[in-house]
Amino acid sequence: MNKRAQLTIFIVIAVIVIALALIAWQFWPRIRDAFMSEEQARAFLSTQVRPLKDSISFCIKETAKDILEEQGRHAGYYEGWHDLYYVEFANQSRVIVMYKDENKVRVNKLPSLEEIKKEFSKALEADGYEKIDRCLENFAKFKRKMQVIPGERKIDLEIEEDKVIVDVDWPITIKKGRASLSFNQDNITLLIPLGKIWRVANDIVNFEVKQINFIDIQDSYNRNYASLKEGILIDAIAYPTNEQIIFMLRTDPNYYEEEYNFYFVVDRS
Repeated sequence: MNKRAQLTIFIVIAVIVIALALIAWQFWPRIRDAFMSEEQARAFLSTQVRPLKDSISFCIKETAKDILEEQGRHAGYYEGWHDLYYVEFANQSRVIVMYKDENKVRVNKLPSLEEIKKEFSKALEADGYEKIDRCLENFAKFKRKMQVIPGERKIDLEIEEDKVIVDVDWPITIKKGRASLSFNQDNITLLIPLGKIWRVANDIVNFEVKQINFIDIQDSYNRNYASLKEGILIDAIAYPTNEQIIFMLRTDPNYYEEEYNFYFVVDRS
């Protein structure tokens, strides 16, 4: 047999070996499952619950933080701020939540905590759920080892003084061979003192509604409401005129792990 024929046979054999290896790699989970008892399969599934929960929690947490940061940039709104007045500052739209209406009466347009929660839900529906799905990559790394069957999900936000809780209702079923295991996703806690920040912001806006310049009384406010304001820093700048004040409430890193900023504007003109 000449060398060319030998080389051809060698190449064919190599291609066959590689193809068989790829097929074995592709179908190995099914082959392995066929020889796994139900008890073994159930034991395996139990080891996958925590990694799967952790992956889901990570993706939901990152998405929730992005939404909350966006709301912080717009006085708690996600979509609703487009219907309000705002000023452009440092390439960002800062929402005016106190201004004079057509009757020259000062009004408070800071969203309530309930409205902030609704805006969070709107953000999830707009593209938040899609971001979570992209982050999870359709459970690809888990589906190689088992079936993953996600149920209908519902994610809500609970706002407390020193934290927010992302309330996750998302049943998941995992299967391997004849064994299956179902569980629900854990809630997620973010150490963002949104309830406290909102109360301080609402106090500031209400003072301004009463025609009390908050900057003039800030020192006394800090003393009288020390426990409420603890861990919250208040910055203010007049822009674009002295009649418009941009406030930024931010977490003090000495008190809170999560950095969070909350912007809003009062317009006295």
